[in-house]
Amino acid sequence: RQDLPVVFDIVDNWTSYPGMERAAAMIQDCQRRILRECRALVATTESLIPPDFDRARATVIPNGVSMSLYPESALTGPEPSDLKDLPRPRVIYTGALWEWFDFPLLTAVAERMREATFLLIGFNKKPLPPLPPNVRFLGPRKQTELPGYYAHCDAGLIPFREDELSRHVNPLKFYEYMAGGLPCVSVPMVPIQPYAAPGILEIASGADAFVRAIRAQIPQRGALISERRRIALAHDWDALGRRFEQVLEPLLGEPPAP
Repeated sequence: RQDLPVVFDIVDNWTSYPGMERAAAMIQDCQRRILRECRALVATTESLIPPDFDRARATVIPNGVSMSLYPESALTGPEPSDLKDLPRPRVIYTGALWEWFDFPLLTAVAERMREATFLLIGFNKKPLPPLPPNVRFLGPRKQTELPGYYAHCDAGLIPFREDELSRHVNPLKFYEYMAGGLPCVSVPMVPIQPYAAPGILEIASGADAFVRAIRAQIPQRGALISERRRIALAHDWDALGRRFEQVLEPLLGEPPAP
């Protein structure tokens, strides 16, 4: 219906995706047109709001996690069978293993931390590069299965390439790690930077810094679980959905334009 208000939801810096260079001008033109027509804008991070857009019509609603999948009992559930023979400490990454994943960084970290097992859970579009023997690719898993893996790991990783795409990403997996009770180590990302604290989130650039951060976080595994889950609860999708409703309600309550 043409009389319905337009709400523009920006979740990523689209022009920074690998392979989008030739389409960047077209994407920017489309975004400018939508920005002229939209009545409200929702973005997953402040840095995605265009600087010339009316800030009064913009709302930041971050990404989140389904806390219904992470009851207290999930933190002490049975160990998945494919982890039983893998030594601890275990460091885990869950998510897409696409162009933004920094395999050279993971390889360098794993080679420096032979005492740890690095787990990759997710989906890939092409075969993974050769990886050190202490890196195990377990393939995709259902969302309902992830809490069981987090319960038997010691830290969560976000080893993305450091570029304009990752800088603006509000990573879902950070909130999943928090819900699962895991401390996290990540490359710099604007949206999660405020949570940087020992036992919660360590921000690191480069292999040596990642190794130091992981080794600092692993002993914190059993501490601050309630604080991590408090962060996750504040990002429950139900609560975030209500915030989106608050954006829509004033617009839908107004009469259509003549």
